[in-house]
Amino acid sequence: MNHGHRHDHSSKQDIQIQVETEKKPWTHLNFHNDPNNFQFAIVSDRTGGLRPGVFPKAIKRLNSLEPEFVITVGDLITANRHTKDEPTAHKMWDEMDSFIGELDMPFFYLAGNHDNGSPLLSKVWKERFGVERYHFVYKDVLFLCMNAQDSQDFKAVIEQEQQDWALQVLEENQDVRWTFVFIHQPVWVYEKGVPINEGGRTLEARETGWQPIEDALQSRPHTAFAGHVHQYVKYKQKKPNTNYYSLATTGGGSGMRGTDFGEFDHATWVTMTDDGPKVTNLLIDGILPDDVNTEADEIFRGLLNLSASMITRDDVVEVDLKLSFDNKLKHDLSGKSEWEIPVLSDWKASPSSLELTSNKGEAFEHKLKLTFAGDPKKILPLPKLITKMIDDHGDEYTMHHTLPIDINAYLGKRGLPLQEVKGKKKPKKKKK
Repeated sequence: MNHGHRHDHSSKQDIQIQVETEKKPWTHLNFHNDPNNFQFAIVSDRTGGLRPGVFPKAIKRLNSLEPEFVITVGDLITANRHTKDEPTAHKMWDEMDSFIGELDMPFFYLAGNHDNGSPLLSKVWKERFGVERYHFVYKDVLFLCMNAQDSQDFKAVIEQEQQDWALQVLEENQDVRWTFVFIHQPVWVYEKGVPINEGGRTLEARETGWQPIEDALQSRPHTAFAGHVHQYVKYKQKKPNTNYYSLATTGGGSGMRGTDFGEFDHATWVTMTDDGPKVTNLLIDGILPDDVNTEADEIFRGLLNLSASMITRDDVVEVDLKLSFDNKLKHDLSGKSEWEIPVLSDWKASPSSLELTSNKGEAFEHKLKLTFAGDPKKILPLPKLITKMIDDHGDEYTMHHTLPIDINAYLGKRGLPLQEVKGKKKPKKKKK
């Protein structure tokens, strides 16, 4: 077994383990617990096409991962340059602060164009957060948090005063082991000009004030993060191990076409090591809390039953169903059952949804009906019934019902491929 070479940062006194044999049931005892190394998380655009619920969910799930701190690349509130009154902007920030209040660790704010992209919004920002640019050093790593909205306009501009400030910060912190730059808009892209393939146009190169800062960064190991474009892109730089990133979204507007297009909801997880940062992206829906499935969920699904009988007349299929529930849980429940029917399907449901209530100790029974009168080749996939209920403590329960019918007799008579029935082998077609 190749154990590889690792720096031994741990004290052998940190672990008490005794196996007398020459061979050991472990690879090595060089634990990754260097006190100088750390992990932090980055969240990206929440607004610019807000999709409600994503950002607060991300914050709650990140909290369970215990990063040392969380930082943003901006666009946290839904304001814009047309927002005309301060109370409205403050109300938006109050909502945001209620989300951030879920975190046990520090959160570092950074402004995007939705946050301070007008004189009014800039005023509110300064009232709440003091400054629009700042820096800090943590465990010998410099964090340079910049303001892309020096002109308080949609276009990113770093004016001379901020350039001078950034260059002075870099000059005063020459010996740090790494430098991170956070700025809302990916100004390095604007300096070069880039084609926008799907729009059939090119973003013309223009000066943003970034170039003097980038020139100063070239003498040191560094990494830059931005948001704004709602698309994840890694930009490799000439210097080894130095990369720039534009991040996707944490609830902002997105085509959500997936990882191949850089369109997804995520948090970026950065691990600072002796050899520089390791950058990983965590899909928000891929971070699952420990109560993703509980004993109560299992009991709920055991108490909820969907039974069915099917009648076929020529190419018409009728399915009569009964949804029943005996509430033996400790809470009152309310919710809804809705049919999930494939697009352009000829399946029809009556009713299409059911409002459900069940007090503790009570039972209910509802009748439903499905009909299909279309092309037999298009009978699949079958509809699904989704039942979601919530108790008086706010806990949710969900059941995805597959239709409890055997469609193979219908398919077989029409020479169509047969389906596997759960727990049974796929029937074989008889030879003619």
